[in-house]
Amino acid sequence: MYLEACAELDLGQGRLIRAALEDIARSKGMRRLTAETGLTFEELHQAVDAAGYTLAAIQQLIAKLGAKTHTT
Repeated sequence: MYLEACAELDLGQGRLIRAALEDIARSKGMRRLTAETGLTFEELHQAVDAAGYTLAAIQQLIAKLGAKTHTT
């Protein structure tokens, strides 16, 4: 729900979404999150790293977390 709320409030640049993903990753622990999502550490790091993220990595992480994304 937190991630979905941040996605709704994001202004289109992805900053709020990345911040939410980073919060989730830190609260769960990166090792645990990699085990739960099936993503590699590198893929997970790409999704939450502001400098090196890719849209595909973010979408994959969001899908693995069970959140829904909407396109406009």
